[in-house]
Order: sequence, then structure tokens, then C-alpha cells
Amino acid sequence: MPLTEMFILLFLMILLFLIGMPIAFVLTSVGIAGILFLSGIPGLYQFAWQFWEKGGNFLYICIPLFIYIATVLGKGKVGYYIYDVAAKWLRRLPGGLGISTIGASAIFSALSGTSIATAATIGLIAYPEMSSRGYPKRITMGALSAGGGLGMLIPPSVPLIIYGAITGESIGKLFIAGIIPGIILASLYALLVVVRALRGDINVVEAPSTWGEKFGSIKRAFWGLALIPIVIGGMYLGYFTPTEAGAVGMVLAILVVMAIYRTMTLKGLFSTLMDSMRTSVMIYAILLGAALFSYTMTLYGIPAMVTDWVIHLKISPLSIIFMLNLFFLLLGCFVDAISLMLITLPLAYPVVTALGFDGIWFGIVLMVNFNMAVETPPVGLNLYVLKGIAKDIPLSDIIMGVLPFYICEIAGLVIMILFPVLSLWLVRFMGG
Repeated sequence: MPLTEMFILLFLMILLFLIGMPIAFVLTSVGIAGILFLSGIPGLYQFAWQFWEKGGNFLYICIPLFIYIATVLGKGKVGYYIYDVAAKWLRRLPGGLGISTIGASAIFSALSGTSIATAATIGLIAYPEMSSRGYPKRITMGALSAGGGLGMLIPPSVPLIIYGAITGESIGKLFIAGIIPGIILASLYALLVVVRALRGDINVVEAPSTWGEKFGSIKRAFWGLALIPIVIGGMYLGYFTPTEAGAVGMVLAILVVMAIYRTMTLKGLFSTLMDSMRTSVMIYAILLGAALFSYTMTLYGIPAMVTDWVIHLKISPLSIIFMLNLFFLLLGCFVDAISLMLITLPLAYPVVTALGFDGIWFGIVLMVNFNMAVETPPVGLNLYVLKGIAKDIPLSDIIMGVLPFYICEIAGLVIMILFPVLSLWLVRFMGG
């Protein structure tokens, strides 16, 4: 075992991270260095081969499609109509607009697939509404950040696509497996808002909406909401593959914002294309770097070595799962969720499956865990998105607002670990 080379590669990775090199180039550089150590110059053909083989993965097409859907719907003001539905139907509950924000975030997550897009879109709408009605700023920020994080879990989640691409698990099954856990997590958030309202932290009473206003909001948002059963339902019934679902959703999203709502011009459509392309290329570069990095680790036998070591530990498999999640929670404070997944999955996934756990279930557990990473300083991206929206609120207040929601997220994580059926039940009834 070339331990010296392994320590050099570890040192190189840490050094490149510290000097601020982008994650895609870090993974690629370490992968190339590892190949050179073991195989020399002749082995570098694997650099081109891994990029060619992984880059041609049909599943990766899902990523730009769903990112484009999120961008089009966000800039096409569909998020406003969705928030209006949630507000009209839920605002009479204790802490109604806070619950509406979480509900709207859950719905928009089922259209966007990304936590940042959800936090930004719903935040731009909900923050002025809640502030004007006197909602405490910390509770407002906490609801927006936690609700935005649901984009990690509720399909069509881009992180779940990446998990499936790395591990080989079915992306369609991962999407369907995330539905019930996403609903449970959103319900825990809503329950927290209700409890805080009942104990007097929120002293706002909303005027009731008439039935005409309630059904009118659904009528306005109908075409945006209709995308959810078409895209997700099509995959569940077996009519679409995830890639086909992304293509159908993209075409329908363009038709909705241009032909039905008329909230986007042809010029705006090209602008959204460039925005989504930048994000997609960044993710694609990371995935290719991760493929080379994973190949190099396999070349050194590291996954097999770690798996063998863990299996022979004198503790129960469930204890190992809890230890892994604690490890991910700590790392999530310093590494963003996608980077953390790309670096650790080549080691963690073989261990989990060797212990007899289901790979689909582990993917959902991981997303619930990483849901906290997007809200945890110093690299919690949702925090900075919300800071950009609410410039008058100190970042420390946003962080304090999120803290109570961590209780819900930790509770949700424990529930998902202890009750795998919550993740796997719907998967059993999927169409072919």
C-alpha cells in the first residue's frame, strides 16, 4: 500500500482547498497526481477516459434541464402565484404567514430542485410581506432558510441527481423516496412556527381570506402547480425517465411563463438560458473532477480498505450510521453540501451498502443531513442568499433565526434513520 503517496495526495488536497482553488480543479488535480504516482505518464490516458466516459452519462442531462426549469419559473414570477396560494389558505393559522412561507417553499422545491433557487424566489416575495405585517425578523429568516433547504430533498432535487450519478442508484427512485421525508420535514417546521405563535413569539393576527380569494389564488397558480403532477407523477407512473421528465418540464415551464402568464419575453428567456448554463457548467465540471478523484481512490484501494475496517468494528451497524451522520454534520459547517458529497461518497457509500443498508434510503438520509449544511455558517449558502434579500438584518440575526429550526432538522434526521419505510414505501409502488 503506497501510504507515502496517499499522505502526499491528502496534503495536496488540503493545500489546494486552503488557497481557494475551485472544488472541480482540486478534485481533478488530486486525481491526476494520484495516477502519476502509481502509473506514471502512460496512465494519464485515464484522465481523458474518465472525463469521456462520465461526461457521456445520459443521467447528467437532468441537471441543466431542472436548473433551467427553476430559473424560468423563478424569473417568470410563478413563485409569486404559488406563495399567494399558500398565504390565502394558511394565513389564518397561528403564525400563518410563516407556515405559508414553508408551504410555498415546499411547493416551489417540487418545481425548482435547488435550495438556493427556492430560498431566493420565495424570500423575495415572503420577506416584504412578513415584515410589513410585523413578523419577528428572526422567525421570518428562520422560516425562509429552512423552507429553502427543502429543495435538497423534495424532487426534482439536483443534489439527489448528483447522488444517483455518483452511486449508480436510480434517480427516479431517489426522487420518489424524497417525497414523504420532505413533507415530514416541512410539517415539523410548520409545527415549530405554530408552537412559537401559541406561546406569544408571534403576535400577528391575519385577516381571513374569503373562499373566492382562496379558489381565485389556485386558479391563478393552476398552470404553475400543474407542472408538479405532470413531472413527478409521470416519473412515478413510469411514463418518463428523470431526463425525459426534465425535458417535458422545461418545455411546459417555457409555455407557462411565455404563453399563459406572459411574464417573460424572448429576451428574458435567453437571459435565463445563460444563467442556468453557468450553474450547470460549474456542476458538470465538479462531477467530472469527482469521477477522476473517485477512480484514483479506487486505484489505491482506499474504499475497500475503509469498508473492511468499518465492517470489523465492534459496534452495531446502526451506530456506524449515526457516527457517519455526525461526521457529515461537522463537515457541513465548513464544506458545501455538493462538494462534501462528491468527496465523501466514494468512501461512505461502499461502507453503508456493505453493512446491508439500502442505497436509496441512505441518499435520503444524506439529503436530510445536508439540508442543514446550506444553513450552517460559515459556508451556509442560504444564509448569504437571505442576507442579500434582507440587507437590513445582520447575518448574526439570520443565524439565530435558523437555530430553532435545527431542532426540527435533527429530529427529522433521527426519524429518517430509524424508520427507513418512510423513504422506501412509495418506491415500492412505482411504475416500470
